[in-house]
Amino acid sequence: MTAASGVPDFRRLCSEMGIEGVRLHDLQHFTVTQVRASGVSVKTVAARLGHANAATTLNVYAHSLEASDSRAAELMSQIMDVRGLA
Repeated sequence: MTAASGVPDFRRLCSEMGIEGVRLHDLQHFTVTQVRASGVSVKTVAARLGHANAATTLNVYAHSLEASDSRAAELMSQIMDVRGLA
């Protein structure tokens, strides 16, 4: 099944559930963002999406997550504290 062939089924399910304004592509973006935030490598996600290389995945799905950014800031702070740079 391709994404295009799944669109009618997705629309039907959304209609049955009373969900409006959500596209199958939106669900894919959400899923990729959540999987990446959980630590799955870009290469793995790219392979699952059928992308030839991880750069495509990064270009399309490079959503910035606030929690991820906060973790990065905290990690950098810890590194600087340990090294006496803070």
